[in-house]
Amino acid sequence: MTVVFMDTNSFVRYFTNDILHLAQGVQALIERAKHRNIINEALAVYVNKNIDYVDAYTAAYMKDRNLKKLCSSKRR
Repeated sequence: MTVVFMDTNSFVRYFTNDILHLAQGVQALIERAKHRNIINEALAVYVNKNIDYVDAYTAAYMKDRNLKKLCSSKRR
């Protein structure tokens, strides 16, 4: 199995659809992803709640794994 890490630019291409072939490539990766349900949940939270994608992914991951506590040093 090949592990692929998608950086922020990948999601920018996906959301803005500004470079069609890149957006389609990201869509294809998302569809093949092992944790597709987590990614889809994270994307929905990101779009609907206006939070950072990393935070949205963390929330979706925790929900999927039924994790209740988060340790973070992030401040606002």
